[in-house]
Amino acid sequence: MLCWWWGGVGADSVSLAVALEEIAAGDAACATVMSGHNSVGCMPIATFGTDEQKACFLVPMVRGQMLSAFCLTEPQGGSDAGALATRARRVGDDYLLSGTKQFITTGKNADVALVFAVTAPELGRRHLPDTLRG
Repeated sequence: MLCWWWGGVGADSVSLAVALEEIAAGDAACATVMSGHNSVGCMPIATFGTDEQKACFLVPMVRGQMLSAFCLTEPQGGSDAGALATRARRVGDDYLLSGTKQFITTGKNADVALVFAVTAPELGRRHLPDTLRG
């Protein structure tokens, strides 16, 4: 789980699992939101984000001031990360997204979205980690 210097408690994955199990006993939907927010919301930013992104997004997410959305699933390819049709094209310092997502986890209530998109379609599946090549 998240290190204390970004506002996390520094607990391990087993601690998260125990907390989720206890919360799910009372409200499974709440545990699902908590699990998604921590695992596929916070962790990519904690692992791959810049210090600026961590300060801007991760700290408020850890404090519960911002909720994340996870945007992977597409109508034509489901949740196959290797078959993404959504594209991200660099325009100056920004990215222009084009594509369609569905089944967005906490999408209606989220403050920040992690959108999965292809930036170099010409590379095909060669640029994917072995676990995603299929």
